[in-house]
Amino acid sequence: MIEFLPTLEKQLSQQPFIAGQNFSIADITAYVMMSFIKHLEITPSDDHPNLTAWLAKMEQRPSIIAVNG
Repeated sequence: MIEFLPTLEKQLSQQPFIAGQNFSIADITAYVMMSFIKHLEITPSDDHPNLTAWLAKMEQRPSIIAVNG
C-alpha cells in the first residue's frame, strides 16, 4: 500500500479526482482504502500534498460526513 500512495499522488496532481474531472466510484473506492490503511498506521506524508488535499476534500462531502457521523 505504501508503494501505491505515490501513484495516487501523481494522479491527483493532474486532475481533481482519481478518475478525472468528476467524482466517481474510483474516489469512493480510494477513500475506503485510505480509511482502511489508517488502521495499519499508513498515512500520506508531506510528499503527498495532492493526496492529502483530496482526502480532506472527500471528508467534507455530505455523504462521507453522514457515514462517519
